[in-house]
Amino acid sequence: MKNFVKKILPVKMQSKFREIYMKRKLNKIVNFDKNNFFDSSYALGKKNSLENLRAKITFHYHSIEKGLSNANLRYAFGKKKFDELFDVLDLYVSLGHPTDDLRFQQSLSTISSYVKLHEDTEYDISFVTNRFEKLKKYMLPKLNNIGGYGIYNFENDLYKKMDFKDFMLNRHSVRDYGKKEVDEKDVLNAIELSIHSPSACNRQSWKVHYVKDIEKVKKIISIQRGLTANAENIQGVLIVTTNNEYYNWEYERNLGHVDGALFSMSLMMSLNYYNIANCPLSAGFAMDQEIGIREVVDIENKENIVLLISIGSFPEQFKYAKSPRETLENVVKIYK
Repeated sequence: MKNFVKKILPVKMQSKFREIYMKRKLNKIVNFDKNNFFDSSYALGKKNSLENLRAKITFHYHSIEKGLSNANLRYAFGKKKFDELFDVLDLYVSLGHPTDDLRFQQSLSTISSYVKLHEDTEYDISFVTNRFEKLKKYMLPKLNNIGGYGIYNFENDLYKKMDFKDFMLNRHSVRDYGKKEVDEKDVLNAIELSIHSPSACNRQSWKVHYVKDIEKVKKIISIQRGLTANAENIQGVLIVTTNNEYYNWEYERNLGHVDGALFSMSLMMSLNYYNIANCPLSAGFAMDQEIGIREVVDIENKENIVLLISIGSFPEQFKYAKSPRETLENVVKIYK
């Protein structure tokens, strides 16, 4: 039938029918994606599954970790965040979920770190201590110090001296920067090194918008909202995008983000290699943010904004959010 249609229809008409057919397929699979996300997301689906609550817990305690790692720490910060975290923790316990879970323990450790920080101060943090009291009993001694913040001493070419395993274990997001000027050539070298990342059929659809204008950088940080309390001495933002013109049928609708993510991880590691401190900033934007970023920088609609990366020089010493990683058994599913 397909061959018969090809014989009797003009080429232009065949092309038009193919376009209509592909749009229908695209709409169908986009609806499939949308429904899956709606059903699973902890904000939209609201099932309060174990994974939903683990995600909520992580979201809230990591916000507190970032506050603790701020170079210009503001004491007694985060009442709203703590209220939200405690609400989720109380719900988690009431539903009988395992209290030895790593995410649950990370949150308790982060709260404990916050309390210890305020022990010798006159700040009132009763909004934390009162609700934390009934959760202390769930803390496991071996995991007491996994959350909160750490302090890292940087030396020049530190990451060049490491083997790959040590590099991965010692890469940290840096949110406040040193005063030494970043050499533009080093940034370009890092980008050039990242071009060796793999991509679908080697299509390499990525582009980096390197924003150095500090006024534009401030606008971008304000719109993105993830670094507003930090970014001391920031010297630029790299916006990684991918171009949809490089992709094909409906089943390639997500490949731009896959390729862009591969490139972005390579770029962050390359920046470290060239002694450039950096922090990935999510491009999970609401519509106003998406439009705002594109207005500050000339990003065309055909480009997917994949990730923003803030850059600056390494300070001699910096604080970082500990942000412990998931256990191997929760990541791997082996089929034998």
